[in-house]
Amino acid sequence: IILLVTCTYGKVLINTHYTVSMRDIVYSASNKQDEVSDYENSLSANIATVAKMDPNGGWSNLSAEEKIEVLQTVCRIECRYLGMRDSAPTLELAYLEEGLLGKYDYKHDRITLSYNYAIDTNASAYSICQVLCHEMYHRYQHYQVNMLNAIRSNDETAKYADLLMLDEASIYEDEMNNYIAPTEGSELSYFLYYSQQLERDADKYGNKAVYEYYEEIQNYFKNN
Repeated sequence: IILLVTCTYGKVLINTHYTVSMRDIVYSASNKQDEVSDYENSLSANIATVAKMDPNGGWSNLSAEEKIEVLQTVCRIECRYLGMRDSAPTLELAYLEEGLLGKYDYKHDRITLSYNYAIDTNASAYSICQVLCHEMYHRYQHYQVNMLNAIRSNDETAKYADLLMLDEASIYEDEMNNYIAPTEGSELSYFLYYSQQLERDADKYGNKAVYEYYEEIQNYFKNN
């Protein structure tokens, strides 16, 4: 029940993550890393590190640097799992406007999480992980659109661009080009914002991912 509540809370807040811009002050950052290798970036190979997200793993007692290390590990695990093994994005913590928990900057391949939320509050690490996985999925959506464009641009493969299996990437592309951000005071804009498949799918993935992390961490504690 606690996990469900924290995930839902994170979901509600991160749905504003395109409406507020980031402040200039960056607290801490981990640099973009090239090539995410296979087993050493799997969940099973890093379960002892990831388990620190759990209250029993000591999350509340970790330093800011140790928390960043755990989140960067999750980031690389997600890159491996989603097939984005050419690189991991830059992960940084910054002072964000109130209500903004995270954002993905495609141009700079950078995920920014709220320093206040991740470090200064008593937020569950599972809720923070949900925000991170939500933003990682936005990165994955850009990869899908890039793949579709690569198929279109090649004479040999252009005929495959309209296959049903690529429909999702086509929808993402259209929504990225015509993105609907919520406007304060406009219920319609919020409805349209929440209706975008970009956001629905990222929310769904973030919730699913954090549940799986929770399950694996509990199994780890049972066996150790």
